[in-house]
Amino acid sequence: MSEMQDRSSSDQRQHPAASAEMQGRRIQGSKATSQGLRPCKSGGRAVTDVYTPVLPPFDHQRRAIVAGWDREAYGLLMEMGTGKSKVFIDNMCMLYSRGMRRAVILAPKGMYANWPNIELPKHVPPMFRDMMLVHMWEGGHSRREQEALVEMLRAGDGRIRVLVMNVEALSMSQRAVRYLEQFVTRLEPCLFGVDESSTIKNPTAVRTKTIIKIGRHAEWRRIMTGTPLTRDPLDLWSQFEFLAPACLGQSNFFAFKKRYAILEQKTFGGRKVDIPVGFRDVDHLGRLVRVHAFVATKEECLDLPPKIYQIRNVEMTDQQARLYRDLKEFCVAQIGTDTYMSVTVVVTQILRLYQILLGRAVDEDGNVTKIPTRRMEAVREIVEESSGKIIWWCSYREDVADLVAHLRSLDRTVVQYDGGTSRDDRAAAVEMFQNGAADDFVGTVHTGGYGITLTAARTVVYYSNSPDAEKRWQSEDRAHRIGQTGSVLYIDLVTAGTVEARFIEILKKKKSLSDMVMLEQELRQLLVGPD
Repeated sequence: MSEMQDRSSSDQRQHPAASAEMQGRRIQGSKATSQGLRPCKSGGRAVTDVYTPVLPPFDHQRRAIVAGWDREAYGLLMEMGTGKSKVFIDNMCMLYSRGMRRAVILAPKGMYANWPNIELPKHVPPMFRDMMLVHMWEGGHSRREQEALVEMLRAGDGRIRVLVMNVEALSMSQRAVRYLEQFVTRLEPCLFGVDESSTIKNPTAVRTKTIIKIGRHAEWRRIMTGTPLTRDPLDLWSQFEFLAPACLGQSNFFAFKKRYAILEQKTFGGRKVDIPVGFRDVDHLGRLVRVHAFVATKEECLDLPPKIYQIRNVEMTDQQARLYRDLKEFCVAQIGTDTYMSVTVVVTQILRLYQILLGRAVDEDGNVTKIPTRRMEAVREIVEESSGKIIWWCSYREDVADLVAHLRSLDRTVVQYDGGTSRDDRAAAVEMFQNGAADDFVGTVHTGGYGITLTAARTVVYYSNSPDAEKRWQSEDRAHRIGQTGSVLYIDLVTAGTVEARFIEILKKKKSLSDMVMLEQELRQLLVGPD
């Protein structure tokens, strides 16, 4: 028996009621397998502990663990669906033999509950469950939570204390900032992980600076992101600065930007601004990244089925066509007269056009008028032609409500997943869709597009699209990931010859709408096509 096993067995005997789901209940999980991570070399040191994970790792997961499990700072740049959560949890348990007794997991609000509810119960081996205390931050206001938070700050009893916090809390609550700092700076060695670390990509944000500062006190730091390296190289600097100061070669963001971005000075409203128009030495940057991170794409590590894309055209009603034409003419005229328009204003006008296509007319004051649309006719056709379960993605909660009602009118069993769905109902919706009788999963890409698995479906329909490219391809990967056994068909409802058709083309190039509207010519092309 290894030293790690000796310690864990001893701690279980001393603390039979140690672990908890949230604030004190035992973490439940599946039976461990017999396949472990065999002794190997990592970072020049021998890995002598034989660790037995709950689920046998894929080869790329094994290589990720071997490459960086005992390093002070390491990144897991693993594309969605390749299992980086499992790698982090296995890494956390292995670090127990190095003295790790507390861990922080920061994640976006829409997915942080998955860690205590799904990922930890699924991947923590039985030998660690009885010594693990897990608390999910809920604001620190209730008496029950305050008692649990006090217990989480205790030390010296051999337990592993895991604090799961939504990253947004650090922007909204000084209480969260103070508690996180207290938790990390306790005398016990700490592992600090940031899930979907693109949330700290803005180097000037107070939240980013706070996380980097607190992270300096942790003995081990990890970032986890599925964002490809090539999306925007400038997004990398603050994520890797969290790992270690200047680990990518520059001690501040402006030097990093000057090193890798091709800058062009532009004038907006009399103000000169350096705008990145391209990048240089990206291969060199990629090699630096791989020194400090394990990089994996699906193509490199999984034999996943291919994605298939299909367009379902939806014609406008007469009222839609008239309102769309009038608003489009107004927008084009406005572009020609305004010397400077902010990206926010431009995107707002384009989305007003898009909402007409979805059956809503929105005026300048935000008042909404419903108008006839043929979109539900296309929905009915898809249902009639499809066999098996279907995921329906929407950009607006109004679309979710309308779509749920329509599908239920077709005698379909539907689960709903949007910003108004409670935490318990979200978990129940995923379970019912994956393993139950639900025919359809209807959700917003903002809420459901991250951190959940929906491999029961092989058909995914985008009833309405978000202008954010990351939300588009993240939501695609809810079905196209580990566990999917067939090809996945993606259907976009599109009105031909409109802004909708053009910005869907932009999204499929993994660019956001705001990336394309900085210049008058680009905006005009988006609205009316090339000259």
